Amino acid sequence: FPGYAINIETGERLNMAFGEDSYNFADNGNDMRWNPTSTIDGNTYQNAFGGRHYIYVFGHRTDAVYTTTAASSSYAPLIPLNGKPIGAGRYDAGKQIYDQMFSSNSVTTNIGNVATFLRHWPLRNVMRDAMWVNIPLLKRGYSIKDPANIPCDVKVRIRVKKPYRYGYSTEWTTRSPFTSNFIGSAAPVGGTGWVTATPAAYLPQDTSAVPLNMNLPMYEFNTADIYTMIGDATASKNALDYVRIVPNPYYAYSKYESNRLDNRVRITNLPSVCTIKIFTMNGTLIRTFKRDVAGQEDDYTTVSDIKQSKRIPYLDWDLKNQYGIPIASGLYIFHIDAPSIKSEKILKWFGVMRPLDLQNY
Repeated sequence: FPGYAINIETGERLNMAFGEDSYNFADNGNDMRWNPTSTIDGNTYQNAFGGRHYIYVFGHRTDAVYTTTAASSSYAPLIPLNGKPIGAGRYDAGKQIYDQMFSSNSVTTNIGNVATFLRHWPLRNVMRDAMWVNIPLLKRGYSIKDPANIPCDVKVRIRVKKPYRYGYSTEWTTRSPFTSNFIGSAAPVGGTGWVTATPAAYLPQDTSAVPLNMNLPMYEFNTADIYTMIGDATASKNALDYVRIVPNPYYAYSKYESNRLDNRVRITNLPSVCTIKIFTMNGTLIRTFKRDVAGQEDDYTTVSDIKQSKRIPYLDWDLKNQYGIPIASGLYIFHIDAPSIKSEKILKWFGVMRPLDLQNY
């Protein structure tokens, strides 16, 4: 199969397999390749479903092993499974699945319904680990014969809501697959020789005899690469690179303005303590802002169950000079001085002022 599957809870790669309908040769169902068609209902085969190229994704849920002493020669074909792992297991390109299927197909006993049961027994143990099964079809107008020629990649993301339960991130059961409550009302005739495993043997890998957190879900992580740095002079200086004047350029309007008489731009991502000076191109100082919100970094208010920081990381300028007179259109220089980190930042800003709105006087 030209793909792979990953369990996002554990990070492990999962075994995959695919099937096809060998009778439906018209939809590539007889060539042992994953090459479905776009046909839903075909002339050769009703409900064709693209040749029924099923995809199976198997989870790794158990680490039990088969236990058979072959009390009767009728069960001899299962002797090769003795001591071998049950189910899909960890990723091994499907070898564990194949070994069980091969053994079940070799059963030839004729004692009642024992042969049928023995064939199905390994199959059940494999299929109970099937986490996802689907019959994908190609988009109409496309066709492939060789999977190597698939024209694009497809990603399928599956999120399953699981209960917080015993066994970390896997399913768990105390029921043994070797006892009568798994196979029916009673074990097959002569089967007592191989019904020997205990329920404990079927516990998933994610349990421990010396458990941490009582074998309940447990995950580890660290913030070594994302933790907040405090007192780092280099990081503080680099943070000045994020200071912006918004919008820039200003064409007679910004989204921060609340009415027809409101003129405003915003200086964002400012340090807690700094001085902002605004100059014309000939060096004339037209406005000075002194900002000091030190100590408010960890303070917050709660609004509708949402925590909002009291420290505002920006400052608004009403596009007026120190005397409250609107500035003229043109290019301006912003100088941000942060003495606490011994650094400064210079920005250029261009603004086009709109005509005076006499309708509101």
